[in-house]
Amino acid sequence: MTGAPDGLTITSLTYAGTSPNFYFDLVLGWTGDITSQTTVTFFAKGGGSSVNPRVFHSGLSDHQMGTLTITQSPDFSIDSPSVSEGNRGSTTMTFTVTLNPAATAQATVSYADAGTGTATSGTDYTAIANGTLTFAAGETSKTIDVALLGDTESESAETVTIALSSPTPSYTSILTSSGTGTIVDDDGRVLSSDSSLSGLVLSAGELSPSFSSSTLSYTATVDQSVERLTVTPTANTAVSGIRVNRQRVSSGSASRSIELSVGENPISVLVLAENLSYRVYQIVVTREMADRTPDEFSFAAQTDAVPRSTVTSGTITVEGLGEGESADISVTGGTLIVDGSEFSGTTVTNGQRVAVAVVASDESDGTATATVTIGGVSADFTVTTRAASSDANLGTLSFSPSVDLSPSFDSGTQSYTATVPGRIASVTVSASPSRSGASVAITPADSASEAGHQVSLNEGLNTIELVVTAADGTQKTYRIAMTRTATQTLSSNADLGSLSFSPAVSLSPSFASGTDSYTARVSGQISTLTVEATPAHSGASVNISPADASASTNGHQMNLNAGSNRVTIVVTAEDNSMRKTYRVAITRIEATSTQAIKELDREIVTELSRAVASSTLDAIAGRIGNAVGNVSAAVGSPASGLLPILEIFDRYDRDSSSTRSNLHQSLDGVHFVLSLTEGSAGEEGGMSPGGTAVWGSADYRNLSGGKNSTV
Repeated sequence: MTGAPDGLTITSLTYAGTSPNFYFDLVLGWTGDITSQTTVTFFAKGGGSSVNPRVFHSGLSDHQMGTLTITQSPDFSIDSPSVSEGNRGSTTMTFTVTLNPAATAQATVSYADAGTGTATSGTDYTAIANGTLTFAAGETSKTIDVALLGDTESESAETVTIALSSPTPSYTSILTSSGTGTIVDDDGRVLSSDSSLSGLVLSAGELSPSFSSSTLSYTATVDQSVERLTVTPTANTAVSGIRVNRQRVSSGSASRSIELSVGENPISVLVLAENLSYRVYQIVVTREMADRTPDEFSFAAQTDAVPRSTVTSGTITVEGLGEGESADISVTGGTLIVDGSEFSGTTVTNGQRVAVAVVASDESDGTATATVTIGGVSADFTVTTRAASSDANLGTLSFSPSVDLSPSFDSGTQSYTATVPGRIASVTVSASPSRSGASVAITPADSASEAGHQVSLNEGLNTIELVVTAADGTQKTYRIAMTRTATQTLSSNADLGSLSFSPAVSLSPSFASGTDSYTARVSGQISTLTVEATPAHSGASVNISPADASASTNGHQMNLNAGSNRVTIVVTAEDNSMRKTYRVAITRIEATSTQAIKELDREIVTELSRAVASSTLDAIAGRIGNAVGNVSAAVGSPASGLLPILEIFDRYDRDSSSTRSNLHQSLDGVHFVLSLTEGSAGEEGGMSPGGTAVWGSADYRNLSGGKNSTV
């Protein structure tokens, strides 16, 4: 093997057969660098003498000398530049990425900030966006620019690292995976030793003594309501750092919020100079103890109080305590009322409302005093009673259930009579004197534990007395002679006695107490009905639904919708043992609707057809008369759309004159009006659109010609 570079070795040589020649499989190993294209010639030697050298591989003809060309794969690498940062603005640091050797086709490699450098992105250099470099065939070099941010701060050299990744195509590789650029500090000045402050300010409270750069110890006092504060230190010159209670703070900026406990709170401010010398300012902030003393308060005295009455003062609001604090409260000679309720607690807080109740003296012109103390602050509430009154009049008198007195109650009238039904076994008496301070005693004594004064009533005469005692002892007696009638047996009758409507409605079937379901038709001209329903027994009650549509109008009003409407009447017996429901289905038909008239005509034809099948002509005539009345009620008078009746008359016109006479009599005096809406021309009678034909009984008598007769 000739022309082989260092590092190229034969790893293995394996006999592969003899037909038609000797064959061997050759495997090469490579440990050296290929810097260019290399050609290697293979030959064979054996048995101490040359053997005809033959190498067989793709692309070679039989019995040729073997050669193999080895070419280096392209590798990416990145350099590590070094640049001075500058004092202001930006300076460019350029990284160079190379591809060696050049690729024969397009090649790419990705790059990004590795984040492992000591410089800070955004502070020392502009943030580097991830990107991809593209090398055209034959290109060997590309650059990546990084903008450095200049400053005048003396500092150590800092680094920026860019990493390469994802080379393409697959036969390319990365020889140097990252490059580290060095930012060289060019601020070689003398570092300051000044660690003093030019200002020190608290968000609450004042420093004592006033701030001075050379004074390191201070005190300050804040109210108990101050739970937190901040400290703002300002350096005299550029410094390496400031820390408030070990937390870093920028010069001229407020520190983090510092929580304060009640009492002393030490705060330290450490200032580190450029040369790392330092000094510490100390502040002791005292948060005052809780304020548990309220503002002064007072209660207005009350006069003219009723002896032995309970009098409540006006209300005061607790104020002046420290935030979140409470104060002890106590009372002598009265009862505390806090926030509207009797109070048994021992402390109150800001905003609570306090009053005191005092029982007035037994004597006229007497005084009673209560003293309220809150957090050491006290106030009296004094109540003076009035001179005794001699007013013994009764101010109000009422009964439950209600009782009609004769004469009507008046404080100057002392005697009354009243009658109650036997079902009332007791009454509750409510009475009050006309003047406060007087009292009312009622006899007989209260007969029940329920609220109010209960008086049981016997059948017959019962006497109720009310004695009013004035403040000075003057008395006045009121008497009521109340008669309870004999107890009566209540009725269980839940029948409806009568049912009618206004305007009149023809019910089907006619009303009867034993029938609970009805139907009826009304004209479209009728939009409201008044329902009149009376129970068969006067003690029963009647409930009608839907609810009364007009409470201001006499009778139970109901509104009608076009089409179906339902009326429900519930009768409840006097003894509540029975309940009976009556229902009426009312159909409201619009008089101007041709379709509604036609539907009604069909119903009349159906009804009369049934009558024809089972009745004599006399009976048919009677049914016709009924139909006329029904139609008149349904669509308004005079009736409209009655041609089917004329057809039935025409159908039987050929019968005996006596029969026709009966039929005519049933129709006698009735006028039929056919109102045609536009578009109905050509119907019976030869009407023009909107025309009207009127027939009297004489017209029916003149009809002839059987079924071919026309009107």
